[in-house]
Amino acid sequence: MIESISKAIKIINIVSHPQNNSPTLKYISETLNINKSSCCHLIKTLIDNDILIKLSASKGYQLGPRVFYWTNNKTYLEIDLSIIKPILNWLHKETTESVVVSTIINNKKYVLLYYSSDITIISDDSPLFEDQFYKSATGMHLLSTLNTQDLYNVYKNNPLPDKNIWPNVNSFTNLLNLLKTIRNKHVYKFVFYNENKTLILSYSCLLKKNGQIWGAVGITLNSKKIESANAEADIVKKLTTAASLINKKFDEYSKNSQNI
Repeated sequence: MIESISKAIKIINIVSHPQNNSPTLKYISETLNINKSSCCHLIKTLIDNDILIKLSASKGYQLGPRVFYWTNNKTYLEIDLSIIKPILNWLHKETTESVVVSTIINNKKYVLLYYSSDITIISDDSPLFEDQFYKSATGMHLLSTLNTQDLYNVYKNNPLPDKNIWPNVNSFTNLLNLLKTIRNKHVYKFVFYNENKTLILSYSCLLKKNGQIWGAVGITLNSKKIESANAEADIVKKLTTAASLINKKFDEYSKNSQNI
């Protein structure tokens, strides 16, 4: 047990070293002289606990969100967040509503930025924290982008809401069918009642980076504060404007990075 912990710490040290650019399983195994099978098992355990993330099938590993959560370190996705923050601030000031940016890492939903109005949906003030998929538009919108296997893994680890909340969704098949209706929506609307029995309207737009789904930006409205359908439509329009601006900034940053 102690030997495994020691090896895991050495793996984390290699991945976190600034000179190692997303080291691969082969590199880690050979550098530490650890059997490739054992190394793979240790890395999988670290990934399952969000300590490491795998970038892709052909690339290596980086530190995961859990490491930054432990240290309250705000550098995780720092460049991406520096692009998003001014736009999210604008959306918050323009609407005075709760706004959020979320992403999926290792089939778990994380809230990266959250600015509250008078509706306290999430009380955690950490810069990065895990959140439920099923209780918001961003969670459901992001869930709809997963492939069937990843979605099933989420389903196994996240019990479906009470049947009083989702009377027609009581199985994985039902969940799949629901998500199919969401997948291609530019704006997704999710309606629910909070603990005070107030009707809450939650909207989401997907964010893309390098042609891939990066996350989602969302806004939450208290139905009692919405004066008219036009007022609601105006807020949703500002949400779509914010999403378009973020996507545009991501594209510009990617193009500029390629030219360096």
